[in-house]
Amino acid sequence: MRIQRPGPLRLDRRDLLRDAKDRLLARLPALEGAEVDPTDPGWLLLEQAAWMAEQLSERLDRYPLAVLQELLHLFGGRLRGAVPAVTAVALLPRDAGLLRADADQPAAWRFFAPQTESRDQLEFVPAETGVPVRPLRRARLWRWDGRALEAAAPSGPEAVVLPGAMARSPHFDGERIELSVLGADGDDIGDRLLAAVNALRASGVGWLQLEVKAVAGGSRASVFAGLDAAAAFAASAPGGFTTGEPLIGRWASLDESTWTPPVRVAPLPVVPRALRGRAPDPGREEGVVELHGLPAGIALAELFSLPAAPLPGRLGEDLWRTLARIEPRLAGLRVSARRVPATAAVADAPWLGAALAAGAFAALTGGRACELLELHLAGTSGALRVALAGTVAPREAWALGADGGWSSEPVPARPCWTLRAAGPDGALPLQVVEIPLPAGANTVVLRLDPGLQLAFPNPLLVINAPVVRDGRAALVRRAVPEPVSLLEADIVGPEERDRLAARPLGEGVSERVAALPLARFEQVGGGAVDDFHGVDLEARSGSLRLNAPDREGVTVDLPPGAELTLHWYRRTDGALGNIAAGELRLVEQAPSTRPALLGAINPVGGVGGEDREADEAARDRLFSPVDELMALPADWERAIRAALGGAGWRVRVWTHSERALLSCAWWSAPEGLPRALAHDGPDTLLVCVGREDGPPTAAELARAEAVVEGVIAQAGRRASRVRRARVAPLHAVLLEGSAGGRHLPTHDTTGLRGQLLGAGGRRERVPVDVLLLDAWIAAAPAAVVPGARL
Repeated sequence: MRIQRPGPLRLDRRDLLRDAKDRLLARLPALEGAEVDPTDPGWLLLEQAAWMAEQLSERLDRYPLAVLQELLHLFGGRLRGAVPAVTAVALLPRDAGLLRADADQPAAWRFFAPQTESRDQLEFVPAETGVPVRPLRRARLWRWDGRALEAAAPSGPEAVVLPGAMARSPHFDGERIELSVLGADGDDIGDRLLAAVNALRASGVGWLQLEVKAVAGGSRASVFAGLDAAAAFAASAPGGFTTGEPLIGRWASLDESTWTPPVRVAPLPVVPRALRGRAPDPGREEGVVELHGLPAGIALAELFSLPAAPLPGRLGEDLWRTLARIEPRLAGLRVSARRVPATAAVADAPWLGAALAAGAFAALTGGRACELLELHLAGTSGALRVALAGTVAPREAWALGADGGWSSEPVPARPCWTLRAAGPDGALPLQVVEIPLPAGANTVVLRLDPGLQLAFPNPLLVINAPVVRDGRAALVRRAVPEPVSLLEADIVGPEERDRLAARPLGEGVSERVAALPLARFEQVGGGAVDDFHGVDLEARSGSLRLNAPDREGVTVDLPPGAELTLHWYRRTDGALGNIAAGELRLVEQAPSTRPALLGAINPVGGVGGEDREADEAARDRLFSPVDELMALPADWERAIRAALGGAGWRVRVWTHSERALLSCAWWSAPEGLPRALAHDGPDTLLVCVGREDGPPTAAELARAEAVVEGVIAQAGRRASRVRRARVAPLHAVLLEGSAGGRHLPTHDTTGLRGQLLGAGGRRERVPVDVLLLDAWIAAAPAAVVPGARL
């Protein structure tokens, strides 16, 4: 579609001369009241120039509209076509493999959002190729705070992993350390070891549970050491139950050691609230702890909670040193130590049992608080891709083989790309990493910094740019450019692709979008025309022009009589592609396609989609005066509103001066935003965006953030001192109890009385003499229906 003719172009010479005179008087006040001398050479030249401008402008109105349109096209003045949206999907593959696609052919996989009452079916296709996929059997998130391990409920192969509710992990309960002793044949090692253990039991180390096992022949024996907090208090609780009297526990440490278990009182309903989660008090004597105020009848086995953490690595050394002091004849014997994981760790979390057996738990956690993402995969070959959402930083990954062997060294997590996706609460940073797993590995444990919001394996970047298979033959009849109508209206051409790639979608996404093949045409008896190479695309009207150079000036010679076969090209649904999370669920593929996909889902929303430009917006953009330097908030508002699409958007920009020097108030500030703005300087704007009928959705807010970043980046290339912005929703509120009509200015509450009514029936008294940062007073009706969406 071409841009319509602007208004009359004729310039009146009298208006031009009047404007010139006003400008002269502004610079030379002494000329005020002086008569114009027609014979003055300067004024004569001005009259001649005004007459020429009038004549030339009048002639412009006589040119055919097609000529003006072609001239505007040469200047880049054309209606902007719709821009596709991008998002990420989590694939559920049937088999491991590599998703491949030829550089000049459409991919074999198509993803759909079903048709609804308000929109048709939406189609997305892969925006990248060479993506490895691995079937997922189970996923689980673990959290380590340095003292205890928590675990979320395991999730199946539905791909998406959410933190959810975390509970204390019981996988370390029952863990023991085995000390194996080997002596000469005939030595009675078992008796010596048992005697030393009995002596240690009689000492004050009551929290240590010991068991001796001797091998027939007497030369081999083992002692197993674990934790048992209840045994330390058994003497003051006959029958294993509290009596209401104080509990006294034997809580001494081993020789040359100060470590004792950090035991806590379990949060039982029968325990007084003040004692829940509390550690026992130090006793009057050394090596003794006490606990007061417990009611009678509580079982000791349920009263205490030990840390959900592995036993200290030095516990075996300290235990053997103590036993050797008690029984000196043990000092010269050879001893070896190993961990014996609890049955739960081996059965429910094989990776945890393998890490403990290999002594790699400290290396796995990095010695600090972290989150561990466990992914149990099908098959034992192929790399793995994982998408992580939130303020997390993937550190390293550890692999577990099918034989249960723990990797001796971590596997690097290589970054692939990042995406500023749309989450439920606004923009959601999504980063994708690829882990080159060693052969035979079927379990991966990825260590992350705390802050994971969402994770899923097998991510794929997809774009709302499906292929239109045409197959028609276009015949060149003349040597001048002639249009050929395409089958769809919103075509994705180089300009639309570049506009999407220029947005701050994330590192690596722009390169993948820029490399997306757009079209495939073939000249009968000649070479191929790929990606509209050699033809000029009019994406807004869905047509192309033959014998027209592309934006790089390259032309494929198509003489009259040449025939061009239109194989395929891409289209888009524009802003409809900014779908919400979970709407993309259908997969289409040929039966012979490998790897085959069982399903797909988009855990994050789509961003970047933009509808075709309206004719009125194009005329304003091309024929209205534009300031080259944005200095006032109104300049930023005008530029951001135009970049968003104009219609239906309401934008309010607050500079540092307004925020710092004027009294301001919030209607519904996002968490942490006022505190962050208090530390921001003149280089940061506050941009509040909303719709005419209410605040923006999460997808709209994420798109607005990307648009604002683009506007700031473009302005920064000129002379703007603004370098970044904080974006917040803009709410529409009503002023109740007034005589009606629109209140101006719509953000100033000076002199207003009454109550403000927001969405959902929320009522608040009007703040006294402030500027509402994130709300605008839409109107002042006499009666308002509570709960109505504004």
